[in-house]
Amino acid sequence: MGIVKNIKIVNAKSGKMAYITLADYNGEIEMIFFPKVWERCDGRLETEDVAIFRGKIDFQRDRDKHSFVVDGIVNFMEAEDAIAEEDVLAKKREKFRAAWLYMADLKSSILSTAEKGSYTVVGQLASMRETQDKNGNDMAFGTIKDFEGDIDFVFFSKAWNENRDLLNLGEFVALKGSIDPANDRNPQKPSFRVSSVKDMSGLCRSAASKAAAGEEPKVPAMDSRAPQPRPDRTEESPGPENHAPTPSLQAVHIHLDNEAANRDEGIYPLRNYLAGNPGPCPVFIHIHTSGDTEKIIRTTGGLSIEAEKEALGVLEGCTGVAKAWKEECK
Repeated sequence: MGIVKNIKIVNAKSGKMAYITLADYNGEIEMIFFPKVWERCDGRLETEDVAIFRGKIDFQRDRDKHSFVVDGIVNFMEAEDAIAEEDVLAKKREKFRAAWLYMADLKSSILSTAEKGSYTVVGQLASMRETQDKNGNDMAFGTIKDFEGDIDFVFFSKAWNENRDLLNLGEFVALKGSIDPANDRNPQKPSFRVSSVKDMSGLCRSAASKAAAGEEPKVPAMDSRAPQPRPDRTEESPGPENHAPTPSLQAVHIHLDNEAANRDEGIYPLRNYLAGNPGPCPVFIHIHTSGDTEKIIRTTGGLSIEAEKEALGVLEGCTGVAKAWKEECK
């Protein structure tokens, strides 16, 4: 999505094609419209138009650069439907976030250092592929996406036959199973061997009760051989006997100033900081629109908890940011 900066139409053997330069907040993208596609798009675009395109990245060997090969123009109504669908998914993710925090004792971020044992994982069923083992029995492979990354899983035949009807692609699930890194082909990312599917509704209720009671979320067990952070104690550092827990970050809100889109440097510092500190904390961008109204957009990625203490100061120092604040967990 961006602003059409220029349009160059050329004659090809099979008809007219076009080269368009699109400018977005990060820079410019060179786009190619081959004849059949341009035939559908011709007359629908002018310079300075704001437009949305669907297509794929292609490498041009003769020019040693990448370009965007356009398949078609996306209708703004389609885009709004996609945004609405993403908003629904975002609310669903937040609904199950507490279950992941409190009930999952294996998270993707510590998978590479986790010990052999039985665990519970919670996340969205991102992919699933059914196949057969060497004896002709049905089994399945897949990926579950939690709030920090991905975990690959496998259902062997017995567990698959018992649980296959409980799984739907795209839904949030809780899986009980085990890992054995030492005997896995990839010890840094061992496959999670599922034994059963747990009751997600029950886990959500338990997580809500724990949160209401002020319990701390589960800290996943890590491999004792892995190096652990050991912060130095100072006179100002509270010891175990007087340590007061700090509320964890629930969400970060960033209000862009009115000129954020008009500066030459755009919002590069803000983009780079968010991209360099990915994590589970949701980030919401507030933008002024026409009529003195405000649009709130949730970013596709989140912010790491490790960046919590420094985040607000750094964010408010970024070009285009008028204000940054956080919401704390109750």
